Amino acid sequence: MKTYLLTAVLLAVLLHSPANGQNFTSVSPIDSLANFNTKQWTNFYWSHHTSVNDLPEFIYAHQRDYIRDTYFSPQRISGQPNTPQQACTNIDFESGNLNGWSTSTGYNPAYNALGCCQNAGGAQLM
Repeated sequence: MKTYLLTAVLLAVLLHSPANGQNFTSVSPIDSLANFNTKQWTNFYWSHHTSVNDLPEFIYAHQRDYIRDTYFSPQRISGQPNTPQQACTNIDFESGNLNGWSTSTGYNPAYNALGCCQNAGGAQLM
């Protein structure tokens, strides 16, 4: 009888811990997006774009930018010393064309978070 009771108590203790561990919720008073103006960025998006599908990605990109700019100081990652590279050609488009450049189109929130141009296919005009 003692073995049965000890086993039951031990089993109850072991099952109680994981069950409570799954119910933990953060009670942090800090909201990292507390001052992020979603309405402002939504209005900006609609004044420059027409696609409904890209709006969530656009807002998410600006939320990430807001958190990065608000809570993380810019840090320079030092790595290997600079090594000489091959000379660039047509670096400032002196040829009047895209020779020496790789072209592409699309939306990349990391580099084009504000949006730029409303041209067919997302291409930018030069």
